[in-house]
Amino acid sequence: MERIRNALQAAVDSRSLRSVAESVGMSPTGLSNLLNGTQPYGKTMVRLREWYQREEGFSGVPAQVIADQLRRYVSTLPKPDEGVAILIATINRLYAGAGMPVPEWVRRVRSSLTA
Repeated sequence: MERIRNALQAAVDSRSLRSVAESVGMSPTGLSNLLNGTQPYGKTMVRLREWYQREEGFSGVPAQVIADQLRRYVSTLPKPDEGVAILIATINRLYAGAGMPVPEWVRRVRSSLTA
């Protein structure tokens, strides 16, 4: 939560509280309280994670760069691309199992592997 709070504060510092609150999907007062240390409820936490993923996650990183980074971890396997595909499938299952939307970068990497 601290990483999300820090990212929110940086966004507020560069934009505005109202603008960031709108992009998260919460009220400016709620965002202000969150930045001052209150703990978010379940639905708000989901929105915060989605916002963080969009703003700070791998959204801007090309799929091929992410795939190349993952390939480094499985490069000694006989078929590293299969290893990357298994890693991506596992990440997909973890998000789905947590009831969270699968990040767009996961979909993009999976598509790049099948292309």
